Amino acid sequence: MPIPNAPLNLKTTFYSREETQGHLPASGISGATLQEALNGSGLLQCAIDPDVIPMLTEFTLTLWDGTSVRAKALDVGTAIKGEMIDIFVDTNEEAIELGVKEVTAFDFVEVSVE
Repeated sequence: MPIPNAPLNLKTTFYSREETQGHLPASGISGATLQEALNGSGLLQCAIDPDVIPMLTEFTLTLWDGTSVRAKALDVGTAIKGEMIDIFVDTNEEAIELGVKEVTAFDFVEVSVE
């Protein structure tokens, strides 16, 4: 699957560090939670549909409030189909509070694993 060549508007849901109970994402590589990434502590971990955004692709997300953050496709989710994304957050409470949002993904960079 080639990386997208145009911005994608994505329906966004959230999953938490509590929910994953410390298990690694599907890629085997951990990323940052939303708050960590916004504070400059790594790339935001996202679950994607690999038919839309290939695993390990890095990209920029413009969030619902206009903030931009760098992210990486590190996980897949059974409910993530089509133009959807699941963003990694710290707590179940934060995931529930954020609910469902819209984001724009762009500036896709394919990352090779060596």
